[in-house]
Amino acid sequence: DSGGNHNWVEVYWGGAWHFLDGAPASTVEWDRTWFLDNAQKAVPGTEHGIYTPVVDPEEADAKYLITWRSEPFEMKAVDRTHFYKIFTPAPKVDANGQEDEDWRHYREASEGVR
Repeated sequence: DSGGNHNWVEVYWGGAWHFLDGAPASTVEWDRTWFLDNAQKAVPGTEHGIYTPVVDPEEADAKYLITWRSEPFEMKAVDRTHFYKIFTPAPKVDANGQEDEDWRHYREASEGVR
């Protein structure tokens, strides 16, 4: 894929990592986005992997090459490719057809419900 770069937001919430698209939208879809199929084709440890830069170099297990600057440079990073390769979105409803309790929290947070 000639793809290029895309950024999104990762959030550690409820004891697990979640993500949402960084593009403005009228509603936020947690753990569902247009790029997931492409992300699952990423190759760990290569320029086609998925990385998140880190502030603390001790947390790094990889380097992330910033190529969109006129002088490319590397940043310490964590390789997050495996997370996206095996990711399966949680169902929005439970076995009884009721809205899943965890999903309700995500939906309400995106809608500003308190």
